[in-house]
Amino acid sequence: MLTYKIRTADPENNRIVVTYSNTAGEKFQLVITDADFSSEEAIHNAVKQHAVTAQRYFSVMESRTPEVSLSERTGTAKPVVEMPLPNHDPRVERLEPRWTEQEDAMILSHEKIVLEGAEREEAISIQAFGAREYRDEQLRSTDHWMLPDTDGPTQEQLDYRQALRDLPSQEGFPLSVVWPVRPE
Repeated sequence: MLTYKIRTADPENNRIVVTYSNTAGEKFQLVITDADFSSEEAIHNAVKQHAVTAQRYFSVMESRTPEVSLSERTGTAKPVVEMPLPNHDPRVERLEPRWTEQEDAMILSHEKIVLEGAEREEAISIQAFGAREYRDEQLRSTDHWMLPDTDGPTQEQLDYRQALRDLPSQEGFPLSVVWPVRPE
């Protein structure tokens, strides 16, 4: 189970900074740049949609075996210094740990690796699945507009629902999605 805390929601720069935490207390910070800022609910939905990236990160980190370096001169363990994680787009990049031995410490840094081939296709597939799930949720939340015992949907409501159905055909889908704004 993941929890999240929104650190920054900046509609002017279309940017949300969120920290996800797992049950072990480990944290993963993500910058979301494709969010819909039309409402607080839309912001939270974007954060929930990107939780799959955090879950994938935690899964990879759980499978990693921690490395320990012993100094040959003294036979004692050197302290490990972790460098801050670089900004990256986890939809198309992954971070690979790099260890550098210095005289007095082991330095852990991370190199950005652009996903290619099957790994990139899998990441894009996961992103597409999340986008479609969110889109379907938005469609379900407007199904009541179509009921025969209502005054009927407005043209604005019909256009919104059609724009949701057309999302997968947008250029750049699923990595770059322009979400329609829900009418009142």
